[in-house]
Amino acid sequence: MWLHVGPITGFGRAIATNQSLAINGETPYVCFTDSDFGGTSVMRYDMDLGWVDVGAPGLNIGAANAPILQIDDGKLYVACLEQAQGLKITVVQFDGTDWQIVGRRGFNKSEVPILRFKVDRGIPYCAFRDGATGFKASVWKFENSEWQPLGQEGFSEG
Repeated sequence: MWLHVGPITGFGRAIATNQSLAINGETPYVCFTDSDFGGTSVMRYDMDLGWVDVGAPGLNIGAANAPILQIDDGKLYVACLEQAQGLKITVVQFDGTDWQIVGRRGFNKSEVPILRFKVDRGIPYCAFRDGATGFKASVWKFENSEWQPLGQEGFSEG
């Protein structure tokens, strides 16, 4: 049987779209495009308090499309297509108090229509349709304090 987690009426936000869900132990986290703050927000469920913000709403990046939340070894990450960067990829990590940019904002070369994101053993990876290569697939990873392509950019056939 499906049960509500927290209040049935939502988080108290005007409109929450593009949701991404992650679980850390037994604690659910949700990331979403937040119309109240003109950006992306992350909330976690607290048994005593209900849904509470993780850091400041808006994640210090403003308006973004397609946010993806990942938790790796208890650390929270969000990748998104930041509108102010021309729908290029920006990744942030929660440091326990605030959201910090991982590397640089909009690190890739061109607009991205489709993004996938994964963190494995502390290394963030982004797979995406790369506008700079005719929308072929590219994979980048964050290592040695910078974003870099993993193998050949635009490696797919089409």
